[in-house]
Amino acid sequence: MELLVSVVNEEQAATAATLGVVWVDLKDPSRGPLGMASQVRQQAVLERLRAWPNIRRSVALGEVAEHDSTQPLPLPCPGFQFAKLGTAHLLPAEPTVPPDTAAWWPRWSTWYHALPDGCQGVLVAYADSRACLGLDVDTALDLALRHNLPYVLVDTYDKSAGGLFPIVAREYRLPKIRTWIDRAKQQGTHLALAGQLSLSEVQQLSDWQAEIVGVRSAVCERDELGVPIRSGALCPDRLQRMLAACQDSIRGTAKIRS
Repeated sequence: MELLVSVVNEEQAATAATLGVVWVDLKDPSRGPLGMASQVRQQAVLERLRAWPNIRRSVALGEVAEHDSTQPLPLPCPGFQFAKLGTAHLLPAEPTVPPDTAAWWPRWSTWYHALPDGCQGVLVAYADSRACLGLDVDTALDLALRHNLPYVLVDTYDKSAGGLFPIVAREYRLPKIRTWIDRAKQQGTHLALAGQLSLSEVQQLSDWQAEIVGVRSAVCERDELGVPIRSGALCPDRLQRMLAACQDSIRGTAKIRS
């Protein structure tokens, strides 16, 4: 199981890489779940990560709906291998047409095909899709299969409503996550799971043989009340424990295969 760690600047990117993280993701949490960092910040992170050429690099570019509809959607600085655009506030409460015939799809598809060489677009679905009027996970997996999209990210939009596990438990039932994991594997889609995941939840996802998990708050420093500071510094100790959980899953998978 691969661990993706979201960072807010080049110092955090270097910390994550030094500790052995294989996938560094840049975003600005103060601007939303997929808040876009400035191009200056993007360039700074890419420059710092040149010392780790094998590390995966991704960047969040905000929500499709928050960008001016008369202008092209933003592209990442060349050098990122993955780019994400959120799908919140794009769909009606009761959709009447398939998502890929809705008005937003041609715009997203144009962005996807305009990405720099070596950069892969990631289709984003929200576990709390009904609350944020975004793309739900099953529909995203349908689109990925139909349009040969290799990567889907499952995240949560409203960070005050709880993380992935409690939201799925409320909206569906918790085993739904395992259903998504199994379906993605069957159809050949790389599925990344994120949304305020705790260490124990990451361990559960490992048991369910998830491929990629993304964390931010679980590896951040805490305030005096013990609340994660999402825009704050990374906590090396918490990050090392998260890495150990993912490495244990890799060793467990190797034993199963042998």
